Amino acid sequence: MNHSFFNLSGEIKVELGDESFRMDMLIGLLSGIRQTGSIAEAAKKTGISYSFAWRNIFRLNCRMGTPIVVPQRGGKGGGISIITEEGEKLLKQLESISNNFNRFLKNNVPEEHLRLSS
Repeated sequence: MNHSFFNLSGEIKVELGDESFRMDMLIGLLSGIRQTGSIAEAAKKTGISYSFAWRNIFRLNCRMGTPIVVPQRGGKGGGISIITEEGEKLLKQLESISNNFNRFLKNNVPEEHLRLSS
């Protein structure tokens, strides 16, 4: 009898009203903005375009009802973006949910469920 193994994976969507966001993208974008102060740099680190990142920040700010990221236009040297206190709370919650989800996928599935007999 030949046994094959498989892994579980998943993706979490954050839904706010009729808008949805990929959790991994939000975490990458928000933590990138926190680290760099730049939506453009955070977008690059997250692997998304600047315009997609900016649209998502705008949508998130609108849906949350309070600013999560405050972008400030720049001149020649570019602007700066700041994660607000509410944004920091949101990022912390998203990271916690993501960590728990990944831990569940990795550790809480009995091995006999991961084995296929052929």
